[in-house]
Amino acid sequence: MVSIEQLKQWHEENEHQKIVDAIAATPAGERGYELTSLLARALNNLDHYDRALELLLSVREDGEADPLWHFRVGYSLYYSGKEAEAVPYFEKAVALGYDDEDTLVLLKWARQEAAEKEKRKALRGPLQRH
Repeated sequence: MVSIEQLKQWHEENEHQKIVDAIAATPAGERGYELTSLLARALNNLDHYDRALELLLSVREDGEADPLWHFRVGYSLYYSGKEAEAVPYFEKAVALGYDDEDTLVLLKWARQEAAEKEKRKALRGPLQRH
């Protein structure tokens, strides 16, 4: 099994596929919360948002008190086009102390895009097809 230090180094070097390959070599039942979370982060960075979300939700119980878990779920949802669903996860990450610039920017964007979608949906409602 690869070390956490090696995974962190690959992350810094944007070697996300190496992270996926290394963690995927470990049976799912033996990964635990940290490896599952790091695998989800790598998948998010490779634009595999649905798979990342699936993994994150599989460790929901362990992640509830982890601000990074909330950020990563929000990130997966946001980049999957589910901005309104992402908002509460980003808000929870901030409430748990993960209020770095990236989180705050993504929260702002998610709120704005969710509001825009609602506005477009409301405008479409009364219009008739021709």
